[in-house]
Amino acid sequence: KNPSSPAIEIAAFEQLLKQDSDAALGHLKTLLKQPGSQNRQEAIRLALDTEDKKLRIFVVSQLNQLPADEVSTVVTAVGEQEISDYEDLVIGFLESESTQVQFAALKALASIGSSTCTKNLMKLVKSDDEDIQDLAKYALAQIDDPQMDKEIVRNVKDRNSSDREDMIDLIAIRNSEGATDVINGILEEGLEDPQLADILSAVELIGNVDSARILVRHLIGNPDNSDLRKLQLTLKRMTIQLALDDYLWKNVFLPGLQLASSEESKANIVEILDCLSSDQALAYCEDCVKKKQQAVVRTAAMSAMRRWTNLNIGNYWTGVIKDKKSSNSEIKNAQAALVRLINSKSVDGADWEKAALGHEVLLDTKSDS
Repeated sequence: KNPSSPAIEIAAFEQLLKQDSDAALGHLKTLLKQPGSQNRQEAIRLALDTEDKKLRIFVVSQLNQLPADEVSTVVTAVGEQEISDYEDLVIGFLESESTQVQFAALKALASIGSSTCTKNLMKLVKSDDEDIQDLAKYALAQIDDPQMDKEIVRNVKDRNSSDREDMIDLIAIRNSEGATDVINGILEEGLEDPQLADILSAVELIGNVDSARILVRHLIGNPDNSDLRKLQLTLKRMTIQLALDDYLWKNVFLPGLQLASSEESKANIVEILDCLSSDQALAYCEDCVKKKQQAVVRTAAMSAMRRWTNLNIGNYWTGVIKDKKSSNSEIKNAQAALVRLINSKSVDGADWEKAALGHEVLLDTKSDS
């Protein structure tokens, strides 16, 4: 039979797979002798989708004769169907000269990989190709291998390990039991670690409340540290990810502010309080401004308040606009802050709430004119 279109042919093959696997195998053999056939890849995929061992064995036996795109199709299907019996076969394709096949093998091992492929994947973590690195790390993150976790921890703790940078990345991606404690222990030792940037990146991914406390202690204990901005950014990102705003304010940020030995140390914390969606933290910032604290703290509080992403701060800015004692520059700054608050996509709130704040800006603008 000569079906009128490739779509009809592949539909007929799909039916044949269900009704007569031997006939389907014969048709597949014929297809693979026709390099120009549009249906080869789809037929290969469908054959592997079945649980018929004869079909699967035949497809796998042809791998060395297939072009890279079809090998990639086979390897991808092995991963999608989670055919773990072919793990060794897939491991072999990690060394393929075709990047397409390597990608397919790495993705497949993320589904079917075991401790058998750990060493092979670890080698690719050091690849010059960043995409290969990332896929290898992702595959490693999916494998249950306690022995690998011990090896990762050993390298992370050893500052002289040539693999340490990659291992810090892996400990965060795998996030196995105790991983955060290991990272926190290193962070608590000090900021002189040669891989501090990598440690902070790991904290952003797997940090906890204890991580936040350690970062706050560094910020108040080293006010002039050259890594100040990195520490602040890590603390902000991790705080937003933890989403424990009121708890963190009460148990981490406020105690840190109370322990700060200088205004500069306090300002380091105040400046990033906008990462907390907490009315108490906002009230603290407002208090820093109203009570005319030292310039460094007041400036830090104003900086945080201008970036605040909670509409509750709108009440403060409208208060500044309406206050007859406010200077022209204070009013203009308040108007600018309100406009940013209303237009920012990161600020949650009903349209009517934002419209009400916009009304305050317009009213004052008209009164000026």
